[in-house]
Amino acid sequence: MCVVARFESVAAEARQRAVGGGVAGARDAPRLERAWAELCDRHGALRARALPERDALFIDPAGSAAPIRVLTPTEAELLPAITRAATERLPLHQAAARLCLVEAGPRSHVLILVAHALVADRPSLARALGELLALFANPRAGRPPAPRGPRYRARRE
Repeated sequence: MCVVARFESVAAEARQRAVGGGVAGARDAPRLERAWAELCDRHGALRARALPERDALFIDPAGSAAPIRVLTPTEAELLPAITRAATERLPLHQAAARLCLVEAGPRSHVLILVAHALVADRPSLARALGELLALFANPRAGRPPAPRGPRYRARRE
């Protein structure tokens, strides 16, 4: 395990960031779970959790992605549900990041990615959400990424 940062537990729980995006089409929970797991594998900080006995935030290399929360509000409860998904405090002893799927209708959904400030800032979360949406849209999600081209030094020689 690797120490990411030390923190005061009371102040740390209040410092979280959230980004959201829309997804059209029927809900495909298995594909979303594969994309979320792949994203957490690529970015280990999303698997971080707090160890209160050590007063530190650790990345658990053997850990898995936090379960996706699914909310199915009525039309009148939609905006409060999205707000609640984005602002509800993270249980840091379980995970320092979470993904919520809010069903806005039968074929429209809102994804909310929430992470503690020690794990990611808003621009990083926005990039991670974009990557998650790309993994979700890509039928190859969950497979290793394509090999990269030659490094700069190799191309230069």
